Amino acid sequence: MRNVRNNSQEEVESFDPTLVRFVEAPLPAGVTVTQRPWQDPADDPRPVILATTNKAFLDFTANWLESIRRLDTNPKILIVAEDKETQRFLYGRPGVHVAASQGFNTPAEQLPWDSPIYNAMVNKRPAYIYQLLQQGHDVLFSDVDTVWLRDPFPYLQGDFHVAVEEDQHKPYVAYCAGFVFFRAAEKTREFVREWLRRLHQSKTKISDQVLMNEMLTKDQIPGLKKMVMPSEIFPNGKLFFMTPGWRQQHRQSVAVVHNNWIQSKERKLQRFKEHGLWFTDTGKM
Repeated sequence: MRNVRNNSQEEVESFDPTLVRFVEAPLPAGVTVTQRPWQDPADDPRPVILATTNKAFLDFTANWLESIRRLDTNPKILIVAEDKETQRFLYGRPGVHVAASQGFNTPAEQLPWDSPIYNAMVNKRPAYIYQLLQQGHDVLFSDVDTVWLRDPFPYLQGDFHVAVEEDQHKPYVAYCAGFVFFRAAEKTREFVREWLRRLHQSKTKISDQVLMNEMLTKDQIPGLKKMVMPSEIFPNGKLFFMTPGWRQQHRQSVAVVHNNWIQSKERKLQRFKEHGLWFTDTGKM
């Protein structure tokens, strides 16, 4: 595996998402608590909550996990750790299974949005999703800059293959790749295979979200059933934080708040704190 911090731009842009997968995280040195073996769908049919994170976002990861813990639903959580520091931080936490990324290493620091190395990191996500779908798991992928106020699964019912959070409605419809529910059906796997194929063609020039939107908004996978999550339950950051009066009108109906539509990690943190959505005293990582 390659360390991109020592790679040329050409090497980074040759990144191939089809070679990426997650593997069982090794026991970190000095850690004595082991994690339970991963269970296949036959033994545990609950949907998998999948997240990926690195050292730069461990404080947000801790806040995300704390918001879920407070729901007292004991969900099935898999986190793919993108560096060894993250593996050590998360390994052995109750209710969390930690996996390691394999196929392409990315830096542990915060990465510039939409840069080639940022795109390489986020473009690994469909590979992890596909791996779980191949195993027969339903998958709810969640960014760690979300806060969960209610169990989302009762609102993710119906006849669909993919359920997506609406990122914006006007002047055009767009969806967010950072909060998506995938049903383990062959049509869903076809969609994610095509997503990976297009990511492989584009290398790191385009993010997974851009290509996902191209496929979903233009209905490019015949027979794929899409559900748009109701925004009053799954609001994006523009609605919840930036639209006058929206939060006061809909706060009681919200299940998951996504702190997007803002790029700076420091500003995300400030916004969570200002609105009472920061639940951990974890310091700066």
